[in-house]
Amino acid sequence: MLDSATDCLPGPYQHAHARLITDGLPGDVLVLSTDGFSLPLAGEPEMRSRLAGQWGETTVPGLAEFLWQTQVRARSYDDDRTVVCLWEGP
Repeated sequence: MLDSATDCLPGPYQHAHARLITDGLPGDVLVLSTDGFSLPLAGEPEMRSRLAGQWGETTVPGLAEFLWQTQVRARSYDDDRTVVCLWEGP
């Protein structure tokens, strides 16, 4: 039987995990997201490259631009896309 159930926020926290892989440096972006965003981010090199170009600029995107950037079209990744980003300032 195919099961398409997914965990969602603020739901089962026992499945939540986080890793800090470096100290925050100017221009770094900390991304907190549900699996509908983190899975394609981890699995699709084109998405990582595109977002690195958009989010690696010296200015933080406005709300409308940020929402547009997070609405990715990636095959089989049509889950909830809750995304919070924190940009490290200069």
